[in-house]
Amino acid sequence: GTYCVSCARHREKRRGTHTQRGYSYQWSKRSKQAIAEQPWCSNCYSEGSPDNPLTADHITPLAQGGDGSEVQVLCSRCNSAKSAR
Repeated sequence: GTYCVSCARHREKRRGTHTQRGYSYQWSKRSKQAIAEQPWCSNCYSEGSPDNPLTADHITPLAQGGDGSEVQVLCSRCNSAKSAR
């Protein structure tokens, strides 16, 4: 899902914008390149789908000192599961 306009604004205020959280143009470019080079999930090997798209994931999160150079391709389900740990 998507959020209604009111909920999306609240969520953005709480989490910060994409850029405020450390995702730059370079990250978007690196993300697209990683998915193009490896069009499957590193964890479950699915090829992604409209309801479970492929995403690029920081191996070492920015919040834990990662610099964004280490990237792995995960489907959104595996990425969410990793984030929940």
